[in-house]
Amino acid sequence: MNSHKTEGLQDFPVDQLQVLLVRHALRAFPAISPDVEGDNFDEDFFLRHARTLLCACCMIAVPSKEIALATKISAFAAGDFTRGKIQTAASLIAKAASEALFLESNEEKRRAIDTAIEFLPHTLFSEQGHWDLGMIGRSASRSLVFDYPLWTIELRHFEQRQQVLLPTDRLVEKRLSFWVEWHKAFSRGKPLDWDLQRRVALIEDSVWSAGPDAVADEIEKIRARWHVERALADLKDSASVRTNARHGIGGNDPPESIQDERLSRSITLIWGAVEDLGEEVAKDTPDRERVEAILRALKSGLASVLKWCGAKADLAVDTAIKWGVPVGGAYLVANPEKVQALVEAVEGWLAFLP
Repeated sequence: MNSHKTEGLQDFPVDQLQVLLVRHALRAFPAISPDVEGDNFDEDFFLRHARTLLCACCMIAVPSKEIALATKISAFAAGDFTRGKIQTAASLIAKAASEALFLESNEEKRRAIDTAIEFLPHTLFSEQGHWDLGMIGRSASRSLVFDYPLWTIELRHFEQRQQVLLPTDRLVEKRLSFWVEWHKAFSRGKPLDWDLQRRVALIEDSVWSAGPDAVADEIEKIRARWHVERALADLKDSASVRTNARHGIGGNDPPESIQDERLSRSITLIWGAVEDLGEEVAKDTPDRERVEAILRALKSGLASVLKWCGAKADLAVDTAIKWGVPVGGAYLVANPEKVQALVEAVEGWLAFLP
């Protein structure tokens, strides 16, 4: 093609152009749906294209055989669903971004990329694309380009929609809230956690076919478990850092016996619950009754720690150590909000456990 939009692209390797097209698809994503303000907003249309673009992003950042298969399936599913429907430039580009990742030959991939770029509505996409290609070429990893905002150039005389617009329907807004957050994160150059994105991308095809409610429920279920895992890891990792720091600055003397046996029991209760929770969250099918018991233990232990802290309002970590509180206990005394965050995450997760 001889268009100014694709001029010079033949000088770049295909793998860089694949990343470029995904970035362009993300820029165009706010205009993915043919009808937003009217009564004909097609939520399934939106989801099919959001899914295929999500898979393409994951294929760039966290590639795997599973993601590759999901990318191919999602592109075919979007194509089948939209056959005979009114398309937008953004929807065509989203599908092309996925297809360009799994077509057989480089020639086919280049053709798909060039054709898609021709759909872009404004030359500023081309200008931004050249910036992207420079950054992609200098990056040690293809995914690093996602750490930059989607638009880094001045948008002169161009009112590009920056956020995803949805109908003023609270149920629709709630069901699609993940996607608004997902795109906003890319826009800012701060993508959502890639493991979370990968899990959403790997949702079974049958769920996507079941409709918006099923997809929204599954995403919330995934996020609930993910929040537990993150809160759990944050608590453990931060406590480990604190422990290592203490031993690194002459904290080798064993602590004196704990003067408050109730506090000692509470600390033991919390860390025991943390270990038990780690076992449950690693299971495909967690035991709801055990998770409920773990939640009660966390709440009970936290309440006692907060009560002890309240009785010693001027307590600091060093003070806690002098009182004979073991390192793990000193950490909990100084950071009860970490336990509270875990409690809230487990409460949210329980809503999805059978």
